[in-house]
Amino acid sequence: PTEAPEAAFDDVDGTDVDVLNYALSLEHLERSLYAAGLEAFDEEAFLESDALSAYDEGTREAVYGYVGTMAEHETQHVSALGQAVELLGGEPAAPAEYNFEFETVGEFLSLAAVIENPGVAAYAGAAPFVESPDLLSVALSIHSVEARHAAVLNSMTGSSPFPDAFDAASSQSEVMDAVSQFVVEEETETDDGEPEAEPPADGNETATPANGNETETPMGNETMTPTGNETVTPDGE
Repeated sequence: PTEAPEAAFDDVDGTDVDVLNYALSLEHLERSLYAAGLEAFDEEAFLESDALSAYDEGTREAVYGYVGTMAEHETQHVSALGQAVELLGGEPAAPAEYNFEFETVGEFLSLAAVIENPGVAAYAGAAPFVESPDLLSVALSIHSVEARHAAVLNSMTGSSPFPDAFDAASSQSEVMDAVSQFVVEEETETDDGEPEAEPPADGNETATPANGNETETPMGNETMTPTGNETVTPDGE
């Protein structure tokens, strides 16, 4: 192409808070991924990884260091974006619960590439809708760092670190669809805000706890007259 592709963002009338919280939700995802990877694998695991066996020991050590640096970057991004949202009077997006499935260093690095690349496209798509020049500068500085992350991960997982002359810009819906597989859905709640109760054993009973407050019905469905209220005949019969 002779020019960069047009950026897209779903809510073109959105405020800076909307755009920043969108970016913040992605940074939460990335930070959680690197935290999970560093918790699962130490430096020795990277040195012994089959996925990195083509590299010398120094490079494998460097990759482990890169992951630690990426984790620190994402933590700083979360902090900066959260502070920016608060300065604008908004409520920073909270982290969700995530589900990352990987068993080896290679699988972790591949998953990181899958998440980082849409993140780069997300910044490209959202940045044009940031109204404040100062905030736009911050967003673009984060965007370039995320692109460097993606380049390293692409190289480590067998892809080109710079596949195209222009990076594609993705809309909010496209990015969220791509990363939704890693976000655990919240529990369904009833109208009163309480978690939906499980149905009774056969679907019909209303269970009463056996705490001594049950109302019992005498066998045979008799109507009983409480003791002491009987009508007694003169002869006691």
